[in-house]
Amino acid sequence: MKHVNVSDSNDFKEYYPLDHFYADPEVSQDLCRKIFSKLFSEQFDPYSLKGLFYTSINRYFLADIKILEHPLILQNLINFCKSEGYDSVNFKINKKNIELYNFCNGVLVKHQIKTTLQIHDSNSYWVNSLTTENASVRIKNGLKRFYTVFLQYFLLLANYLTSGKKYTFSNVLVWHSFANNREKIDYKFLDNMSDKGVTVIHPNPYIFKSSSNWNKSIYFLGKYSIAPLRFLRSAIQFISFRKKLNAILSEFQDLLPYYPVKWNSSNITKTYFFLFYNLLENDLVEKLASDLQIKVVNVFRGGSAAGLIYSGISKQKYNNPNVTSILVPHGTEFNVIDHFSYFFLDYNILPSVLIKNNWEEQLSTLYANYASFNHCKLIAGGRIDYELLNTNITKHQPEQGKIYVGIVLTYNSETYQDTYISDVKRLFEGAFGKGNCTFLIKPRPNRVFKPGSYMDDNVIVYEKDIYSFLNSIDVIVGTVSTFGILTMVVTDGIYCDIPGFYYIPNSQFDKNKLGYSYHQSMESYTFNNPDTLNDFLTECKDSKTLLSALSDRNSGTKDFLTFDRNANEFLSKLIIDKLNN
Repeated sequence: MKHVNVSDSNDFKEYYPLDHFYADPEVSQDLCRKIFSKLFSEQFDPYSLKGLFYTSINRYFLADIKILEHPLILQNLINFCKSEGYDSVNFKINKKNIELYNFCNGVLVKHQIKTTLQIHDSNSYWVNSLTTENASVRIKNGLKRFYTVFLQYFLLLANYLTSGKKYTFSNVLVWHSFANNREKIDYKFLDNMSDKGVTVIHPNPYIFKSSSNWNKSIYFLGKYSIAPLRFLRSAIQFISFRKKLNAILSEFQDLLPYYPVKWNSSNITKTYFFLFYNLLENDLVEKLASDLQIKVVNVFRGGSAAGLIYSGISKQKYNNPNVTSILVPHGTEFNVIDHFSYFFLDYNILPSVLIKNNWEEQLSTLYANYASFNHCKLIAGGRIDYELLNTNITKHQPEQGKIYVGIVLTYNSETYQDTYISDVKRLFEGAFGKGNCTFLIKPRPNRVFKPGSYMDDNVIVYEKDIYSFLNSIDVIVGTVSTFGILTMVVTDGIYCDIPGFYYIPNSQFDKNKLGYSYHQSMESYTFNNPDTLNDFLTECKDSKTLLSALSDRNSGTKDFLTFDRNANEFLSKLIIDKLNN
């Protein structure tokens, strides 16, 4: 019997970490597109659980909540065993990941692959959506779901009983955004629009954050908030949520032949609240579309913004030419993204003319079979957050013999993350001297960061905003996420003339298949393994030479990031024109 060793931890060198079996980015992104495209032919009640699933499905739902993670890893493990002639897998798993083992074992035996299980007690292991949680966490999550729904209902009831003729207007800009740094990016833009005399509403999911300006709680929008009875009818469908979610997933058997069903309470809670917020937003955009007496511009910043898909569906449903829906980027997608939510909108604003041309070419060739579903016009309009970068970045002045390395984190398992950070630290210190390197780690704001063994006096976990982070470093390094998406903070740095590169400590990632976040201009500064990165660093000899060499390699990408006009003024004019004409 020929066996392979697999573990949920990087601590056991004779075992493959589960990270090793992450899907080829091209495979996972193609699967995202195929799953999403079912929306084009599916019939559903938009206020049913199934309807909310379909109108919420996008990159965030598939990747961040990670419905695809376990099926794709397991498929790769099966393919690996078959190609290498392994008929047995020896798992070494933390006891909290026993459900992960049960899922893998249940599928592997159907493929005539036997398994054995050994429990380890290392504190370094992959925490995922199947990891067992303490009873206190499960109870806390259950109570949070229960009481939040009841509180939402009574808030909506209070709004219904007291709203009167509140929120009467002839035209309105409704700004739907849950992107990072809203206070610095979105709010400044909305203040400016309000100063120009535009009626602005920014619906937020917080109960006590309504204010006299445009920042309004979605529970207190008068007749535009969801009716309490409709909310309650939808909420009842969330009873036995896990079971019903799995029933919906079972309809994708042709694309997901196997998937786990015992999601832990944190993952279920995250999904639960995500769908509930889409319920609130979906009702809002439908009510706006059904009011034929007003002109509405819906702006969604980021392709995962709640209500985005149903905004376009509602416009078609009511045949309302007075509604305009616009997608504004908060990232740089060089290529067509791996879901088609923007097809339902009127305009998709892209960062530059070069990127717009690239999208148009790909849509007309690679995705021509979806053309009949596409109602969206592509526009080159820049990124409003880049205007803020222009005014907030003063750029760190290099110190002689010293180098400050910014390490940006994205959506990865902790084992992958530890390897990525450890390799970058080790290679920089080897090339430029341990005492000469300072490393600033920038975690994602929506993920808990757990420091690894690489921590020492030369490593700083940077908790301030992204602008002060970029002002504190000489060079920026990023990596690829679980589903093959490069962190875009590197391109943000390049736009500001901060040299950067990508390091992917996994040779199975084909750079040319990294999807919408990768462009050929990145070839010379994307490193697949520690040897190629080490060769580049040692050739540079000193930090000054390194920064110069990277700047030269970054120049081709910067051309794709540059828009020749003020992005804020461009978007402002587009919105006002649509409201007034």
